[in-house]
Amino acid sequence: MKDNLDYKRLTLILAFGVMVFISANINTITLIVKPYYQAILNYVGGQLNNFNADAENNDYQSKAPKTTVSYNSAQDQLLQERQLLASAYKKASSASEKKVIIDEARVSFVASITTLLPYWYGTPWDFNGISQTPQQGSIACGYYVSTVLRDSGLDVERAKLAQQASENIIKSLTDDTHIKRFSNQSLADFLAVVDEWGAGLYVVGLDFHVGYLWHDGEQMRFIHATALPPSRAISEPAETSPALNNSRYRVIGKISADDELIKKWLLQSDITTKT
Repeated sequence: MKDNLDYKRLTLILAFGVMVFISANINTITLIVKPYYQAILNYVGGQLNNFNADAENNDYQSKAPKTTVSYNSAQDQLLQERQLLASAYKKASSASEKKVIIDEARVSFVASITTLLPYWYGTPWDFNGISQTPQQGSIACGYYVSTVLRDSGLDVERAKLAQQASENIIKSLTDDTHIKRFSNQSLADFLAVVDEWGAGLYVVGLDFHVGYLWHDGEQMRFIHATALPPSRAISEPAETSPALNNSRYRVIGKISADDELIKKWLLQSDITTKT
C-alpha cells in the first residue's frame, strides 16, 4: 500500500508541476498546447481522488464519528474539567504544586482539542468558510484551527486569528522556543524531526495552509480543512498527506509544550493575535 501511495504522490507532484508551469507561462504557450491545460487540471483532480480513496483504507477519516454527545455538551463537560483545574491552580501555595497542576492541565488541554476536532470531520471546506457549528455551512482552514481553539477554552480572537498567515497564527499561540521551521525538506525528514520532538499537539503552517498535527506517541495525523479533494475537514496519516507533502515551507509550533499557553487556557487569559 505504501509503495502504491508513494507512486501516486510522485505522479501527482509531476502533474501539478506541469500545471503550475503552464499557469506561469500561459501567454507564451501556443494554441496547440493550451487545450491540454484543462485536461491536466482534470487529471490532477482525478489523481487526488484516487489517492484519497486509497488513503481511506489507511485510516483516512473524512466523516464525523457517530456519538450521542453533542458538540455543545462536549464543550460543557470540558469546561467543567478546566474550571476544576483552574480552581486547584489558584489554591496552590507553591511553585511545585502549580507545576503539577499545569502538567495535569496540559493533558486536559490536548484532550479538549482532540475531542472537539472530530465533530468537524466532513464539514465542507470553502476559502470564505466561517462556520461556528460542525456539519453546518463551510469552514476555511484558518477558521477550523481558531474555532476549535476557542471552543476548547482558549480566549483567542477567532476571526482575526483565522485570517492571519499560518506562521502568525502559530506565533500568536507560542514563542520561538516551541517553533521549528523547515524549507525545501522532504516530508520524511520533516516528520522525523517531529517524531524526535515527541508526542503532543502541534499547529502546522504550510505555504498556503494551516492545520493541526497530532502525535499520540505512536502515529502522527494531520487534521485540517483541506481545499484538495475531498475539500472538507479531515484527519489523515501525516506521512500520506498531499498537503503536507507538497508544501515547500513548513513551520510547526508545539502548543502542548508551552506552559504559558496552558496557563492562559487554564485561567482564561487573553491571547493577542500577532499580525
